[in-house]
Amino acid sequence: MKLLRVPLARERPGLCGPYTLAAVLRFHGDRASLAILTRLCRATRARGTSPERLAAAARARGFRTCVKAWADFGDLAAALRRGLPPIVLWFSGDEGHYSAVSGLDRTSVALADPELGKIRRMPRDVFRRVWFDFSTSGPEKTSRLYARWMLVIEPREEIRYSTAAVAHASAGVAQW
Repeated sequence: MKLLRVPLARERPGLCGPYTLAAVLRFHGDRASLAILTRLCRATRARGTSPERLAAAARARGFRTCVKAWADFGDLAAALRRGLPPIVLWFSGDEGHYSAVSGLDRTSVALADPELGKIRRMPRDVFRRVWFDFSTSGPEKTSRLYARWMLVIEPREEIRYSTAAVAHASAGVAQW
């Protein structure tokens, strides 16, 4: 399996979103500090950050974002072929967790995982079962399902739009 070289650091609990975002932005040459990214994501150790805030933080740093729900392994492979490590949200233990996909083959997924500070290899069938998260918010404590969510981050000058993405171009958001 060929791996993209996503720089990694071991996270502080609850801050996997900003740590993963920092790793992917560093992959693209952006050296934003963890403090800046944590603030942009509005992340806390107790609640982490939402997928929407993670994507907004990347856009605030001047990047384009391509978001997809109900993604599949073909979507991950397409991003990796273009040299872009997608960020995924998955269920680790008893809570949601962000990691960057750095490689993929027929049997496994390689995650640049800030929880470990190194590459985590996971069989595809196991990853497929945990590639989701729930977000609970608001006074009514309503839940939102993030099923097979992925975020691809590209420098502005390199984005390649699909036909469906053109409608979102003015907002800096492309659909994968």
